[in-house]
Amino acid sequence: MHWILGGHGKSDHTRDGYRPENLVKDITRFIEDIISETAVLFGYSAGGMMALLVGSKLPGMIKALIIGDSPLDIEHHVTQVGTNEMKNHWTSLREIAGKPMEDLVVALKGKLDPADIKYSAKTLSQVDPKVLDYHADGLSGEFFSCFDTDYMFQRITFPVLVLRGDLSCGGVVTDEEVEYIKSLISDVSVVKNEDEGHLPGFRSWNITQLIRAVSLFLESQ
Repeated sequence: MHWILGGHGKSDHTRDGYRPENLVKDITRFIEDIISETAVLFGYSAGGMMALLVGSKLPGMIKALIIGDSPLDIEHHVTQVGTNEMKNHWTSLREIAGKPMEDLVVALKGKLDPADIKYSAKTLSQVDPKVLDYHADGLSGEFFSCFDTDYMFQRITFPVLVLRGDLSCGGVVTDEEVEYIKSLISDVSVVKNEDEGHLPGFRSWNITQLIRAVSLFLESQ
């Protein structure tokens, strides 16, 4: 089943805001009430962070976890996304989020690689601008305050696959973060997608490495 976080895609917008705690409540209820059996969680980027948080809350109901190039050193990540340059970036995205795709295609010309424009325009057209409030308003530290990675990793007793992007192409997960998670979780596999960035193959559809890594991991469970 494909879960789309609130405020993204065709999921509903919410009046309660988009703090991770609120988003995770919906997912945990879904697993407990609808799936009601052990599940494999797969989340990419921010979705991987949500999946990690869910896994730490429901360790008995999770069979395995796949994290796709999600930051694992939260303190370092907050520093990165909280710079003035990044706040300006989030603000500019908030100003155009939710607008019709055809308008966004025009707005993004000259700002992105031509191959990425339609993908990014479609994604942004389906985002509630309020999703970006915390980052745009310089409140990333508050947004990520519920992510106590030491505590979360120590509660995880199931196998974990970490998919890394290539740092030279925009990947997020560092060697230090890999060693960190390995020090706290006994059953961790790490696969690096060479020559692919933070969203390996999602835009180019060159997803062979991704499918192979996930398939081999699931077959081993």
